[in-house]
Amino acid sequence: MNAGKWIFTVIFVLCGIVMIMIGLYQRRSSVPAKLNSSEDLDPEEIRNIPDYNRKHGLMFIVYGAVIIGGVFLSWIFSSQYSAVIAMIACILPIPFLPKYHNYLLQQHQK
Repeated sequence: MNAGKWIFTVIFVLCGIVMIMIGLYQRRSSVPAKLNSSEDLDPEEIRNIPDYNRKHGLMFIVYGAVIIGGVFLSWIFSSQYSAVIAMIACILPIPFLPKYHNYLLQQHQK
């Protein structure tokens, strides 16, 4: 087995696990979850913080699962395009993260 493919798999699976851990942390947090550290989010602006955090955390859990799923799909469809499959699974959801974050903010702001 190719050592590069194993390294690639380990790196992507670890990235997926980190995203899932971020999601689990956000689901249990008592302060409103942020998408980036420069965001200024006042807890008084959020109507239902536990519900907001559950949905925000679920976003990262799903993203981590998509990354890991992409890696396993790349193993199933083992070909010269296997790395492309995993990269698409990793990169394609990125534009949807801030859109869903903004949607959640609109739904939960007072």
